[in-house]
Amino acid sequence: MKKMKKLFAMLLTLAMVFGMSMTSFAAPAATAKITVKNLTANDNTTLNLYQVVKFNDATSSWEVTDWVKNALKSDPSLVDLTTKPAKIDYAKLAEKYLPTSPNAVKENVNTTSCDFTDLEVGAYLITASGDTTSYTVMGTGTYDYDENSNLIKPVSKEISAKGETYTVVKTLKNSNQTFVIKGETVEFNIDTVFPSYADDNTNRTFTITDTPTGMKVTGVKVSVGGTELTENVDYTISELGVKDKAVTVSFTSDYIGTSNAHAAAAVRVEVTAVVTSDDGTYSNKATSGYDSTPSEVVGTSGSITINKTDDNKTTPNPLTGAKFSIKKGETTLEFVELSAGEYTLYTEDTVIPEGKQKVTDVTVNEKGVVTVKGLGAGEYVITETLAPEGYSVNNNIPNVTLEEGEHQNRTIQVKDSKLSALPSTGGIGTTIFTIAGCVIMIAAAGLFFASRKKSDNK
Repeated sequence: MKKMKKLFAMLLTLAMVFGMSMTSFAAPAATAKITVKNLTANDNTTLNLYQVVKFNDATSSWEVTDWVKNALKSDPSLVDLTTKPAKIDYAKLAEKYLPTSPNAVKENVNTTSCDFTDLEVGAYLITASGDTTSYTVMGTGTYDYDENSNLIKPVSKEISAKGETYTVVKTLKNSNQTFVIKGETVEFNIDTVFPSYADDNTNRTFTITDTPTGMKVTGVKVSVGGTELTENVDYTISELGVKDKAVTVSFTSDYIGTSNAHAAAAVRVEVTAVVTSDDGTYSNKATSGYDSTPSEVVGTSGSITINKTDDNKTTPNPLTGAKFSIKKGETTLEFVELSAGEYTLYTEDTVIPEGKQKVTDVTVNEKGVVTVKGLGAGEYVITETLAPEGYSVNNNIPNVTLEEGEHQNRTIQVKDSKLSALPSTGGIGTTIFTIAGCVIMIAAAGLFFASRKKSDNK
């Protein structure tokens, strides 16, 4: 009996020791939550969650999930389960090895935070991307070790999302301004989000650059989170009002601060620019210090080409020397000649070539052609102000309407008729009329003096 008691006591002791060793690895049944914070509001963000490490109840040990097992065959350094907590290279796992199906997905998130709930004890990788913001890969474990008992316990975690790339979107304020007249003012919106900075980042900068081509930027207004900022206090801008010169908005260090107070806030830069291109084609690109991929808006202007010919019905012949004026509404337009028969609409930003001047009459070249550029949508009245020598002015030129699309560049033919010619030298010409006139005058004089002589004789 005593032997049985000793044996029973020994077995009980062994069971207790074994049980204690097992509980240090036991995974509790409770679940945890991961909250992803600092997302961009109203950005239709999609978040994907992938489990990397899980607890195996059967073996009471940590193990990686199947997709991570395959990754470890290529790179064993990706996960180290011997540390507390496990050491995981989340960025490398996401770069090459993510499975096609995540464990959980959150779509169209437009709030600044998102929760993944009812998660098992383990380690998780999270990716996130919105319409304007892509984020760095995130990862965390949903467990901790109790300091007293060394038992594993579920823990809910919070992760602060950090933007990796911030998409810049450039749009026209008025979508109808893709077809414009030279000198027209065009307004743009540049939209992005304010970046977040790592705690150890000591060089916090943020810039947004607007690069015009065929334009000059004349005004900039900046808002963050819907609040308009103050120039030279919250941000500075480079020189305005210079053709084709990039303008950069640089947020001040005082505004950026050290606490990520503006992280993920919506940023809008309103840009006002004037079209200066001689041929009417413009483009406007926007980039930020966190996104080198430009967002571009392009636009064009129209033109009118006049072909000056005679009225030969079979093969009209080009005529030189003709001049035309062009009106839009009540305004007679002014032009500057760029080359023979090629003109651009004159504005205050037009560079006048040496030896040239602005004119209201444009002249056809040696081929009888003249083109005027930089015109916008609308109706134009064309008047021939000077006809080629020996030809009559054409007073029946139809008005020309320009519209965006296939009718933004129009070509018309203006035909002139020859003037009615007097008889040429060598024919009867004017001589017979001169002789007849002289005979009449002599006869009249003779009759006058004859009648006067009769009167005197009486």
